[in-house]
Amino acid sequence: MDTNVMQIILLFLLILLVFALLRSWATSRAMGGIPGSMGWPIIGESLSFISEFSSPHGIYNFMKNRQLRYGKVFKSSILGRSTVFMTGTEASKILLSGKDGMVSLNLFYAGKQLMGPTSLLQTTGEAHKQLRRMIAEPLSIDNMKKYLQFINNLAIDTLDQWTGRKAIYVHDEASTFTLKVISNILMSLEPCGEEQEQFRANFKLISSAFASLPLCIPGTCFYRGIKARDRIYSLLDGMITQRKEGSNIQLDFLQSLIKKHSQETATEKGEDKLTDTQLKDNILTLLIAGHDTTTAALTWLIKFLEENPTILGKLREEHIKIQEGRNGSSILSWPEVSKMTYTSKVINETLRKATILPWYSRKAAQDFEINGYKIKKGWSLNLDVVSIHHDQKLFPDSQKFDPSRFDEPLPPYNFLGFGSGQRMCPGNNLAKLEISVFIHHLVCKYRWRHLERDDSVQATLVRMPKNKYPIIVEKLYGWDAMAANERIAGFHGLNSEKLRCLQQLANFQEGYPCWYHHEIGYYSAVVFHLFRFFGCINFGFSSSMYKTWTVDPLQFLLSDDDDINNITGKILSHLSLVIRKKERLLQDSTDKQQQQS
Repeated sequence: MDTNVMQIILLFLLILLVFALLRSWATSRAMGGIPGSMGWPIIGESLSFISEFSSPHGIYNFMKNRQLRYGKVFKSSILGRSTVFMTGTEASKILLSGKDGMVSLNLFYAGKQLMGPTSLLQTTGEAHKQLRRMIAEPLSIDNMKKYLQFINNLAIDTLDQWTGRKAIYVHDEASTFTLKVISNILMSLEPCGEEQEQFRANFKLISSAFASLPLCIPGTCFYRGIKARDRIYSLLDGMITQRKEGSNIQLDFLQSLIKKHSQETATEKGEDKLTDTQLKDNILTLLIAGHDTTTAALTWLIKFLEENPTILGKLREEHIKIQEGRNGSSILSWPEVSKMTYTSKVINETLRKATILPWYSRKAAQDFEINGYKIKKGWSLNLDVVSIHHDQKLFPDSQKFDPSRFDEPLPPYNFLGFGSGQRMCPGNNLAKLEISVFIHHLVCKYRWRHLERDDSVQATLVRMPKNKYPIIVEKLYGWDAMAANERIAGFHGLNSEKLRCLQQLANFQEGYPCWYHHEIGYYSAVVFHLFRFFGCINFGFSSSMYKTWTVDPLQFLLSDDDDINNITGKILSHLSLVIRKKERLLQDSTDKQQQQS
């Protein structure tokens, strides 16, 4: 009996192998007019593609080598799919604009099964346009304003837990942060508690299943993903029922869809109402779309900032200036977010350099021609975004991280960080808001350094650092007494009294309230310059803030005109007064906020 079963299994596998070979041969023959190579039977060029994908430059070298050999349009066989790769502005316009219905979205089988048939990513034509209109309104800039304080408070709480830990894995922290944001906005899921933990566990299984073999067999990654999706759908079923019955009304995305597209409202507008299946499929779609790419973008941005201290300084200057106008409050306002112009450029440059989604997959909905090649209906097409984002003509010195590339608007279809055309990411405003708020609190209050230098990338659909970017984090305001003493001990030309004075200052542990620099006066200015001079304190000041400070630290160090002990005492005394004043102001601000609430 066992022998017969084994023979049946082997025969079945042989039939599948023959079918795959015949299909690969037929597709390769049909694409005969397109230059390129299909590689080995069945596996195609998948091995070299995956190898390049995990490298620091991603699939850039894979694409570049083939473009040099075949041109901007070439064929290949990747991950079991025969496809035509394209790059350039013309290809972007054709594949992303959706003009004349020439192409449609082309998800892998696993993605189609996980997100459901009524997902925004699987609908086409008028059905897609209707769904997109429904989704776009709750995610508009005007609606983003009501989510600002939740995002602000969550960012503060998240970062407060970073100091004092031996290692922070930025990707994991960013993943938790973005998932809490999107799950609260979409369906009012609280950021803490057992329900959130169960939701996160199920969501991780779904995310992992996207890049798996679509074998729905117990124990496989795909099977676990399908079961996790069913559990999340069960959670949504309960929420939808409660909302429709009016027993649990919330001011969130799900409630907005239910209210605006109930049977009565839809009938009045002449539209079809959204079914429960449509609600669940599209909530899950937005959860996935609003999590993975934003997580990756935030992780890469923090990494790029550490690697580019000049840009970090300029970004910090923008945020310190915003913070100073707030009189000690931690509450961000919408007008303040609107002032983060350099931050927006940094986000765009992060999306360009990292190219989180290296290609956009489409299917030809009709025959058309590009660059002299005939594309047939039904063919799989991939837009090579990496080559566009690293085109030296569009972005000179493309490997350099340079936000000034976005000082002026770019021509259409040259920057594809959020896609373009009809399939442009509907949640791009939310993604930018999350990142901007998180970065505001990070650069204003903290400094960080990497614990492991590794530029390799995970072999997943969304590009992320393979090592999850481990860092150690410290409070920005304050100094490292040990580092200060080491620098002081190595500074020659000072007499013993001045050395003792500097060491006293170095060991002053209460912290320096630099946000009150304009009230501190002469002696505190001296302290500021001393520690800035010794490189033991990291302030985010702009150069304009130094104009009223004429004290030269070297002049102070080398002068013998003053009583060093007296100056030291005055400085420490004055700093203590300022700190106490700042504490009172913060307490008054907190009391005022509590009274207003």
